[in-house]
Amino acid sequence: MGFRESSKAAAEDRRPDETAASFDTRAASLLDDLRNEASDFIESRRRLMPSYLAMDELKIGELESGRKILDLDADGQIAVVRAAVDASFPARAGHFTWTYMLRDRVSGLVANQILRRKLPYSRQDVEWLLTRIAVSQSDWNSLEMSAVSAQSLLRSIERWTQGDGEISESARASLRRLREGITRSYFSTSGRKFLDLIDVLIGVEEARGVDASDDWGHYALAAVDGLSEDVGDSWIALLDHGLSITGTKPSKRWLSEAATLADDVGHSSFEALALEFLGLLDRPTRDIYYEAADGYDYPSAWIADRNADILKGILWSITCLPSAGLIRAAGDAALACYTKIPNYGARSTKAGNAAVLALAAIPGVEAIAQLQRILQRVKLPSQRAQVEKALDAAATAQGLSRDDLDELLVPGFGLQDGVVRRDFGEYIAEIAILGADRVDLCWLRPDGKRQKSVPAPVKRDNPDQIKDLKRIQKEIRETLATQHRRIERLMIRERDWDYSIWRERYLDHPLVSHIARRLIWTVEQDNRVIEVAWLDGRLVDVENQPLNLKVDNPRVRLWHPIGSDAGTVLAWREWLDRHGVTQPFKQAHREIYLLTDAERGTGTYSNRFAAHILRQHQLNALCQERGWHYRLQGEWDGFNVPSVEVPGAGLRAEFWVEGIDQDDAMSHSFVYLYVTTDQVRIVDIDSSLPVSLDDVAPRIFSEIMRDVDLFVAVSSIGADPNWLDGGSGRIDGYQDYWWDASFGDLSASAETRGEVLAKVLPRLTKLAGRWELDGRFLNLRGELRSYRIHLGSGNILMEPNGQYLCIVPGPGAGGSRAGDGLFLPFEGDRMLSVIISKALMLADDANITDPTIARQISGEPLRLR
Repeated sequence: MGFRESSKAAAEDRRPDETAASFDTRAASLLDDLRNEASDFIESRRRLMPSYLAMDELKIGELESGRKILDLDADGQIAVVRAAVDASFPARAGHFTWTYMLRDRVSGLVANQILRRKLPYSRQDVEWLLTRIAVSQSDWNSLEMSAVSAQSLLRSIERWTQGDGEISESARASLRRLREGITRSYFSTSGRKFLDLIDVLIGVEEARGVDASDDWGHYALAAVDGLSEDVGDSWIALLDHGLSITGTKPSKRWLSEAATLADDVGHSSFEALALEFLGLLDRPTRDIYYEAADGYDYPSAWIADRNADILKGILWSITCLPSAGLIRAAGDAALACYTKIPNYGARSTKAGNAAVLALAAIPGVEAIAQLQRILQRVKLPSQRAQVEKALDAAATAQGLSRDDLDELLVPGFGLQDGVVRRDFGEYIAEIAILGADRVDLCWLRPDGKRQKSVPAPVKRDNPDQIKDLKRIQKEIRETLATQHRRIERLMIRERDWDYSIWRERYLDHPLVSHIARRLIWTVEQDNRVIEVAWLDGRLVDVENQPLNLKVDNPRVRLWHPIGSDAGTVLAWREWLDRHGVTQPFKQAHREIYLLTDAERGTGTYSNRFAAHILRQHQLNALCQERGWHYRLQGEWDGFNVPSVEVPGAGLRAEFWVEGIDQDDAMSHSFVYLYVTTDQVRIVDIDSSLPVSLDDVAPRIFSEIMRDVDLFVAVSSIGADPNWLDGGSGRIDGYQDYWWDASFGDLSASAETRGEVLAKVLPRLTKLAGRWELDGRFLNLRGELRSYRIHLGSGNILMEPNGQYLCIVPGPGAGGSRAGDGLFLPFEGDRMLSVIISKALMLADDANITDPTIARQISGEPLRLR
C-alpha cells in the first residue's frame, strides 16, 4: 500500500497508529536505500578526496533514492522525518552519542531539507517527535550537534501551529522537559533563540518590557515609571518594538513601523527620551550580581539579553529621526556597550554592534565622525573590525578612499592657534593643545591670571557647560592622539598629495597642523625633491630658505631619513635643535634598520629579535597601539602571531612568538604571562608565502623592524625593574636573560637615546661635572655613591660592587620635556625622560626620602646576582 492510499483511509486525526507504524517501516526502507546509494557515491570519490569532503558534495536531489523521498506526498515526507529522528535520537535517555556515521548524516540531510516545507502533522506525530527529542537530550551541546536539526524541527511544528494545529498537554510536557535540560547546561546565542522558540510553542506569553536585573534595566525601569501619560504608552510601545528585531539589522518594515511609533511619541519627545535612556548607560554600577537566563551569575554592569534588544531598537529608531545630539548619543552608547568588564568581556557586544551599524546607516559626516571616534577608543580586534567595516562602507558610499575619508573628516573643534575659548562672564575658559598627548583646560581670571580649578561662580551657575568643556577637552586629546598615530604610520608608505590638498588637510588644519608643522616634508617640482619644514609662518629648507613654488600643484610627501644621506639627516637634527622644535614622533632622529648579511643568508626571515622573553600583556597593548593584530595566547590553544599588513604593498609582516607554558607563568584566566620570540617574516598577502627580504623596499623593511625592536625593548622582562625581585610574577630559569637584557648590548633606539643625551645633558646645571656617557651606560656621581644607568632598560647598577638598584618610575614619568623644562627633540620616548629623571634624583641622592630607595643606597641589597 502506498503513502497516498494510506492517507485516504485515515480517521479524524488523519491516520491511526497502526497506519503510522507501516508508514515508518516504509520510510525506514527508503532511508536505507538512500544511505546505500550515498555510500556508493562517497566510495567512488575516495581516491580523489577524503570522505568528509565527498560528503559535502553529496546532493540528495541528485540521487535516485533521494528523488523518490523528495517526491513523496506530505504523509510520506512526515514518515521520513520520523524515521530520521528515530535514527538520530535514541529512545532512551543517556544513550546519545554523536558520530559522523553515514547513517546519521544522510538521514539528517534529507530530513532537514523536508523540514523547510509546510507539513500537515497529526497530533500524534507532534507528540512522538517532541517526546523523542526530550527523552534523548540532556544538554544543549548534544542537541546542537544532532544530525537532524532540532531547531528546524521546532520551526516546522511552529508553522503547523500557525494553521489549525494545536500542541497537546503531553507535547507541552515534553517541551518543558527539554527546556529544563537545556537551561541546566551552557548554551550559546542560538540556544537562547531555541529556548524562545520552545516558549512560543508552550504558549508562554513573551515577557515584554525592561529587564530590571542589570544596571541599565534598573535605571530604565525607574525612568519608565516616571513617564508622563501623554508619551508613556507610545514610548513603551517603541521599546517593545526593539524586541522584534531578529537579525543584526532590522527589515524595512520594522523601520517603517519604528518611524510611525516615533511620530506617535513626537519628534521632540522622542529625541529627549532617546537621549535619556541611552544616557542611562553612563550611570554608576550597583556592583551586584544577578542570575541570567542561562543560569549563570553576571555583574549588574553586564547588559541582559532582553535589554540589549531594547537598546538595539532605540539605536535603530534613531535612523528614522537622526539629529546631531542623537548621533553623538549613539556613539557614546557604542563605547559604553563595548566597555570591557574584567573576566566577562564587553558589556553588550550585541548593543554595541547595533550602535555601529545604525551609525553606518545614517548619511552625513556627523555619523562618520562618530564611527571614527569609536575606532579611536576601542581595542578589541573584533570591535575594531566591525567599525572598520562600517567606515569602509561609508567611504565607498561617499566615493572616497579610506585615506581621503580619514583626512577629510578630522574635526577642528573651533580651534584657533591651538586654543578653544569660551566666555563665562568675567572668566574665560581656554582649552589649549600643548603636545602630542597633552591638552589642558585652564581659566583666565578678570585680572588676567590663569588658574587650573573652575572658578566657584562658574561652577555654581554653569554645570552643563563645564561638562561640555571637559568633553571637548577629552575629544581633542583623543583625536590628537589618533592623528598622531595615523600620521606616523605614513612613514611606512609612499602616500603623496597635491600641494593644495596637503595644505588644507595638514598644514592649515586647526588640529592636524599641530602635528604637521613639527614634521619635515618633501616637495617635488622641476624634477627636484626639496625638503622643508614650518618656521615662522612659512615653509623653509634646512638652510632657512623659503620654499619657492614654481609649479601650481607640486606633490608632497612625508620625509623619511632612509632616503637621505647622513649629512642631510644630521643637518635636520641640528635645525630642530637650533629652532627648539620638538617633533611629535621620531623623524629626523628615526632609527634606520638595514638588511644584514645574516638576513641575506636566511633569505626569507630574520632572527635579529629572536630568543627574547616578553611580557605578553604589554606586547598585546603595544601591538594594538602600533596597528598590529594580535590576540592573547593561553592554555586553550589560542596560538597566533603579531602581524600587520602594509597598505598598498600587498605584504604582511609576522613576528613569531610562543607562550611559555609553566604553572607560575600563567594568569588566573589561563593566559600566558610571557612569550618567547622567534623569526620575523614578511609574506605575500595573496599567496601567504614568505618573500625574500632582499625584495622588500628598504623603507618598509626598516619600519617593520623598528616596530619589532620597540616590542622587544618595551615588553622584555629586562625592562621591568621589579622582575628580579619577583614583584611582577617572576618565573624561574630566566635570571641570566634578565641581566643580559637589562645591562647588555644596546638596541638601535637606545643608541639614538645616547646621542640625544650627549646633547641635552650639558644643559642641566644640576648634573654639571657629575656625568659621562660610557658605551651602554650613563655614569653618574652622586653624594653618597656612583651609579651606572643603562641606556636601553633604564636599570641601575651602583658602584663599587655592581649592586642592582631598583627604582620603579611613576605612571606620570615621560613626555617631551623633563628636568625643569629641558628641551627634548621628539616626543614618545618615555625611557629618555625616565633616564633623565633618575639621573637628576641620584645626583642629589643624599636628599632622597623614599625609604625603599634610600635603604638600597645605604647598602641593603635587594638581590645579588
